[in-house]
Amino acid sequence: MPPMKSLSLLTVMSLLSLVPTAASAFYAQSRSEAADGGAAVPIAYDTAEAVEFRIATAGMPGGDGSEVASIAAAFQTWDDIDCSSISFVQGERVAEPAPRHWMSMSVDDPDFQRYILVYWTDDMAQFPTPTVAFFDWAHDGTGRLIGGTIILNSRDHDWSTTGAAGLLDVQSVVTAMVGRSLGLTSTMEDNATYPRYAPGDTSKRTLGDDDIAGATYIYGDGTCTMVGTPEGVCTGAPLEMCPPTVDPGDGGTGPGTRDGGSGDRDSSVIIGPGDGSIIHDAGTGADGGTGADGGSGDDGGGCSVGDLDEDGTPGWLALMLIVGLALLGKNKRR
Repeated sequence: MPPMKSLSLLTVMSLLSLVPTAASAFYAQSRSEAADGGAAVPIAYDTAEAVEFRIATAGMPGGDGSEVASIAAAFQTWDDIDCSSISFVQGERVAEPAPRHWMSMSVDDPDFQRYILVYWTDDMAQFPTPTVAFFDWAHDGTGRLIGGTIILNSRDHDWSTTGAAGLLDVQSVVTAMVGRSLGLTSTMEDNATYPRYAPGDTSKRTLGDDDIAGATYIYGDGTCTMVGTPEGVCTGAPLEMCPPTVDPGDGGTGPGTRDGGSGDRDSSVIIGPGDGSIIHDAGTGADGGTGADGGSGDDGGGCSVGDLDEDGTPGWLALMLIVGLALLGKNKRR
């Protein structure tokens, strides 16, 4: 083979090797010590019984019942993952929500009730900035989850159950928040747990590869042909920056921005076994936020790969491929 042709083929093959392939970049949370130097154990619910979720009717923006159906559909989306042991069941309605309901009694009390609460509020104390939603989760000090809360902002945002333009979609946002309350975060777009929200967007009704990989990593029932591997397991240590954050210009996060969170709220608490005490740990901040750019809150992450052509190929790569192919064609005509 002539040297020029070999060089041209090598150029094209090298360029093709730069084409991005499917990537996984999800993060899980851990609040327990790894045993014998092994991997950190992620926070998780005991799946011997279905995890109950309850919906508070106070503050619900619509009142026609469609919000309840949308919330139930969001939980069902996570329930439907193949080879995952996590399941959910709808519980009784709640008249007046208690954001940290798990503190009502000791976790060791036989009457202790484990559930995830979902509700709307226009309370300035809950949302000092116009973030979309906020989540709390609580564990017993060993990493076993004992409850959670998903709070939706009805003061700064209007909601819809139909994907209407200009309104936040209930099912889409709650699907994202369920995953976040399980401790999962994706730093790749096209995943529900990628913390970016926009009015009229219904894409988060469907789970992405990272979402499913995260669920099988934590709750795999032993029948999975492939189990997800996290990019990292966050321990909640101060200054850990896990999951990572990026600048707002990269479609990521930024405390204090119009589409960011306040940056001063935990998303996990420790309930000491037997004493009912509460200790704030270094969880992530308030989640979500919308704006003209559909940006995210201060707890997420993002990945910028440069401008894309309509077919999803980065412009610089397309140009280099054309040059390489032109060299091949020129060599063939010789």
